[in-house]
Amino acid sequence: MQFPEDFLWGTATASYQVEGAVNEDGRGASIWDTFSHTPGKVYRGDTGDIACDQYHRLEEDLDLMADLGLKAYRFSVAWPRIQPEGSGPANQKGLDFYRRLVDGLRERSIEPMLTLYHWDLPQALEDRGGWTNRETSERYAEYAGILYEALSDSVPYWITLNEPWVASWMGHAYGVHAPGHKDSGKALAAAHHLLLGHGLALKRLRSAGGDNQLGVTLNLHPAHPARDREPDEEHPAKEDLRPAVRHVLRVLGQGAEAAVAEVLRGAVDALGGGVDVFRRAGEVLFPEPPAGLADGAAHAAQARRRALLLL
Repeated sequence: MQFPEDFLWGTATASYQVEGAVNEDGRGASIWDTFSHTPGKVYRGDTGDIACDQYHRLEEDLDLMADLGLKAYRFSVAWPRIQPEGSGPANQKGLDFYRRLVDGLRERSIEPMLTLYHWDLPQALEDRGGWTNRETSERYAEYAGILYEALSDSVPYWITLNEPWVASWMGHAYGVHAPGHKDSGKALAAAHHLLLGHGLALKRLRSAGGDNQLGVTLNLHPAHPARDREPDEEHPAKEDLRPAVRHVLRVLGQGAEAAVAEVLRGAVDALGGGVDVFRRAGEVLFPEPPAGLADGAAHAAQARRRALLLL
């Protein structure tokens, strides 16, 4: 494969994976703080309390990126570092940290790519229903506007959400990500409100003007059959529309208000694709689902009793 000469080779992180300093300079708690500190939820009880300690080792990390020859760095902002309670005025010390990060990248000729939300919802909002509550979509748009006003002059690439399917289904249906719910109804509500938040945020950012690139990142993994089949024989991979896309269609197809659908139709300038694993599809029984996942609105693959094998 030939890449264009102006292709931006880079790397990406998420705030909770790298920053640490979870109790410093006014940062509030996130759902991942709560989830990771709950016994039995995370392997070996690991947390992001320190992580890579980027908050304290920022200059060192920036120099490492430059030494690696990176041309782009995609990072996410910790919402509770900007709004500790998920709403209200911005925490200036939080904004100052990301300003230092962005300026440091540009000084080293590295393009900053900012993700507004990579799963670390303020715990204060979760306590009021989190993404199952429509209010969170509105608070998210306000948060997006605060960041855009502060950093749009220096950040050319903006991503509203990282992999909303993961946030909604892994966090609300399967319970293996924060906030750890196991309820398909909550997963559908979360999916709906994440997409609504995406649309409201895009609307707010576009109204602010400028020519920055605005987009979203989905987990779009290709699937291949686990074995060769006859030309006229169907296989699971052929029907794998990927949950990241399918859940969008499902939510919009189940009575979404016309006004919401209109917001969601706001065009994006770019689409990010998270390709984390190589997948082969096989005719195997799906593991027993969490309680509440057996209804008709749940995962389409489950109804067919097929699973995707991660190899």
